[in-house]
Amino acid sequence: MAVVYGDSLWTQRPYQSFAAHSAEGTLTWPAYQHKRLLRGCLCGPHPMWRRRLHDELGLFDESLVVAGDYEFWLRVAERYPLLHLEEVVGLYYRNPSGLQQTNPGLHRRERLLLMRKYLGSGGPR
Repeated sequence: MAVVYGDSLWTQRPYQSFAAHSAEGTLTWPAYQHKRLLRGCLCGPHPMWRRRLHDELGLFDESLVVAGDYEFWLRVAERYPLLHLEEVVGLYYRNPSGLQQTNPGLHRRERLLLMRKYLGSGGPR
């Protein structure tokens, strides 16, 4: 597995720690399927991977404002499978002034651009 990702607790209160928080819910991510990844980012806010993956596949695409990580997961998934850990691995702050919340149109445009770019990919070879 090149990338693993787990579930997250979420909060609307900033500066909390995983050890001491007031989580309002859980973000449960689906098991990896390449077709599902093409429809949208499923890795959540706490994916983990080895640094050498960047040596092989490059860094995040800096031309993308909100979907640079998603593009990287799609690039990884062309060669390797991803793995969902069925456990909570972190705490996510849903920032109301974050880019995804304040600019949903940009997020949608970048996601559609990437879906078109990677649609022909059947997943790991």
